Parts: sequence; C-alpha cells; structure tokens
Amino acid sequence: MRRNSLSYLIAYGRAHQAQANGTILRRHWRIIPVELRLVSEESKRIRFTSRAHQKFEFLRRYGFEVSEDAVKEAALSPSRVDKRGDLLLALKPIDREYAIRVVYKIINDNIVVLTFYPVKRERFNV
Repeated sequence: MRRNSLSYLIAYGRAHQAQANGTILRRHWRIIPVELRLVSEESKRIRFTSRAHQKFEFLRRYGFEVSEDAVKEAALSPSRVDKRGDLLLALKPIDREYAIRVVYKIINDNIVVLTFYPVKRERFNV
C-alpha cells in the first residue's frame, strides 16, 4: 500500500483487566491501518438501465427532448439530492420552467441510472 493512501483508525480497546474491587480498569489502545478509497464523482462510470434508455424515446414522442449528457450532468452535479431507501434522487434545472429528476443507485462505485423524468421547477423550489 502507498503511504499516502493509508489512514489510521484509533480504536479504544475493551477493558482487559480490573483490580479486585473493580474500580480501576486497564484499557489499551489499538492503532489499525485503514486504506481509504476516495472516488471522485467525475471518475464514476454512469450506466443506464434499459428502462432509462427507453425513457429518452418516450419523452421525445411527447415533445420533451432530453439528452444523455443532461442526465449525466444531473447525476454528477445535482442542485439537490434526496434519498429514499437505497435510491438517490438528483434534481437539476434544465431551463427556466423545468428541472430533471434522476433516480439512480451507486453500485460498486458506478452510478446506475434507473429512470429520469422532467418536473416543474416551482414544484420542487429549484
């Protein structure tokens, strides 16, 4: 392991000895090396489910053109993120009237877009 990727976790150990009357306890400290994996948002891979790919065509039929780049941008740098269970809901304005809401999961440091939909900005105060 590289030296700069190591961090140390100092754990307070459990009591392992006590005097006969039980008042003074000897405790020990342990220093545990821990490797941290910091992954920037930009280096995460974005994948789309089949439902998300179908959504592009569905919205196009109704006259709402959304690009793949706009969805990626909303997932990587949202103006607001809500969490519902293990799902993340990113919200990003795309014009004066509408914002895009992207529903995604993070799996193995990858962003998996499940679906997305346009919303009125005034509804979400964005």
